[in-house]
Amino acid sequence: MNIGINVGHSLYQIGRSDYLDSLFSTIAYYLENKKWGSVYPTVMLQLYKGEVSVTEADKAIEELKKIQDMLESLEKNSNPIIWDARDLSIKAPEWAINSNDGITNLRNYYVTPDGRDLIELIITALMDAKNNVSTLIVQPTELKDILVF
Repeated sequence: MNIGINVGHSLYQIGRSDYLDSLFSTIAYYLENKKWGSVYPTVMLQLYKGEVSVTEADKAIEELKKIQDMLESLEKNSNPIIWDARDLSIKAPEWAINSNDGITNLRNYYVTPDGRDLIELIITALMDAKNNVSTLIVQPTELKDILVF
């Protein structure tokens, strides 16, 4: 299933839901000592569940910036992405294994289908939510219906 982020009348393309779930799983596994939401509760509990209110946008942005820094310090070769933190026997599908030499760490592994940094896209959507006093909502969508910002 494809998903996007809706903020008011804007829709930001994320891509496949399992790919986004992998980002959260990777964060929980490496940055939260396998304890989901223990370090980054706004991102890992609220954003993961699909909604961040305008009052929580700044906190989510702050957490995402810390996450970016931490993921950048983890080399991809020695820290493989986690596809599903709830079941570590599930491995990333072949399409998700990126052998691109430019992908050197776990931060630059996660990109949208159009090549944008996924975490930066989420931060942009959160800033949009804050500026427009709107709630950020993660929702299923069809790629053909998405307007990319």
